[in-house]
Amino acid sequence: MSHVTDSISLVAAGEALCARVSHVTDSISLVAAGEALCARVSHVTDSISLVAAGEALCARVSHVTDSISLVAAGEALCTRVYHVTDSISLVAAGEALCTRVSHVTDSISLVAAGEALCARVYHVTDSISLVAAGEALCTRVSHVTDSISLVAAGEALCARVSHVTDSISLVAAGEALCTRVYHVTDSISLVAAGEALCARLSHVTDSISLVAAGEALCTRVSHVNVSISLVAAGEAQCTRVYHVTDSISLVAAGEALCARVSHVTDSISLVAAGEALCARLSHVTDSISLVAAGEALCTKVSHVTDSISLVAAGEALCARVGCKRHLGCVPNITLFPI
Repeated sequence: MSHVTDSISLVAAGEALCARVSHVTDSISLVAAGEALCARVSHVTDSISLVAAGEALCARVSHVTDSISLVAAGEALCTRVYHVTDSISLVAAGEALCTRVSHVTDSISLVAAGEALCARVYHVTDSISLVAAGEALCTRVSHVTDSISLVAAGEALCARVSHVTDSISLVAAGEALCTRVYHVTDSISLVAAGEALCARLSHVTDSISLVAAGEALCTRVSHVNVSISLVAAGEAQCTRVYHVTDSISLVAAGEALCARVSHVTDSISLVAAGEALCARLSHVTDSISLVAAGEALCTKVSHVTDSISLVAAGEALCARVGCKRHLGCVPNITLFPI
């Protein structure tokens, strides 16, 4: 038809043609028909116009009421377009499709729709690209304003990716999601989000892997520059792990967290951090266990090489516990000589 020059009119015409066919009752056949119509239009060369046309086609179909069918229809439209080869354009197209659907109001349905879109794209094989695509989808959703919903959405996206089997890749993906969210500015919310991500991972069963994941999360956060906040974050992560019941494992986990922090270089800050970690453990009630834990923390610090500093640090730890005579305690020594 020569007088039909724009894609809107052309799709409207095709829609009117398809909708009146009595034997086309399902959305699959209807979209297939519309797609065959659109794909053969030579003047529709960009994905924006093509998706807009497909969206206009889908949104006007009365029997497509749920987001699953709508996204499935849109996905079938996008994946079969040959000039959309990269995940950026594909997700952008899918996002434009999802965000303009009026009945998709909650983040759960929106992410589920986006996930179904991303997971079925064959050329997205690595977690980096997949999370980047999901992140671009989530961050541009205006009604997701709090970190809880955003992380929950990201977690649902990551957890369902079959090729992400190790905690390192999964946390790295979650970290990339969290660190780029502008409204998460304090370490408490950020760690809480990361903790919610780690705690729900079924394949992370030992404290070593869990702390390693948390450490990778904390150390890469630029605005956490003091040891107090970092240890407090690590402590909140460790204490809520149910399978860490004894002080040995808990302190070992905390030690692995503290020792690997590059900006804690002096023994004063390191011991203060370790002390703050130990003192807040509810199940360590006697001074023997507490000092033993603190001593195990101090003796394993590699950059404390002389006995003077090591004993001074241990003494400062003991003196604040109430036991001034224990292993490594020298009551007559001057505390922290300058």
